[in-house]
Amino acid sequence: MDSYYIKLHATHSVLKMRLAEIRFDLRSTIKQVKEVLERRFGSSSDTMTLELRDGAEQHLCTMSNDLESLAHYGPQEGYTIHVVDSAPSSLLAQFEDVSQVEKYTISEEEYDKRDDTFRKFKNQMQAIDPNFMKKPVSVIPADFQKEEADLVTIGQRCEIIIGSRRGEVKYIGLIPELAPGYWIGVQLDEPTGDSDGKVKGRQVFEVTGGNKFGVIIRPKDARFGDFPPVDDFDEEEDQI
Repeated sequence: MDSYYIKLHATHSVLKMRLAEIRFDLRSTIKQVKEVLERRFGSSSDTMTLELRDGAEQHLCTMSNDLESLAHYGPQEGYTIHVVDSAPSSLLAQFEDVSQVEKYTISEEEYDKRDDTFRKFKNQMQAIDPNFMKKPVSVIPADFQKEEADLVTIGQRCEIIIGSRRGEVKYIGLIPELAPGYWIGVQLDEPTGDSDGKVKGRQVFEVTGGNKFGVIIRPKDARFGDFPPVDDFDEEEDQI
């Protein structure tokens, strides 16, 4: 089904190139997405961290779970996957100098005269089907993970499964600016997050300590219960 596919852009923390409209399967795992980007950029998938950015290049979330599907993070048509390479090869930067490459240019008038352009193909297809290339319908239901969210309460302690980070639940509910379904906003004990509680300029929940103390996750991405703040001093005593 075409609704399972989406076109996303891709950028890289080292390379200046921007790859436009890469077709991804929403059912792919994040690990598989990394492997696709490895072939495109040359960076090792093992050293990649993927960030999801909206159409205005604003950071939405870090796609940190290799086993989750791309759909889990709710990308929309035209969003960008930004690759952060933790161990970039010095060779990558050498490919950036394209100043010596002669560039092919064509005027708008000459482009419009050609019969083999994508623009002409798109216009022909839209004349047949007005919905051609329109934004795909999201495959994520509006009540995604509602049952899990209903079991969580504001102020409850939690431990995020990936990274074992701990914190306190500050928000439970829908976030229209992100993908459909239910989200959890967490105030972290340590500055290991990627959010200040704002999504596209709207304050969804309050975060104290700065923009590294918040994180927005799906309900299934954490365990909820008796998870007190980690006492580093106690850990040091245990090691003595």
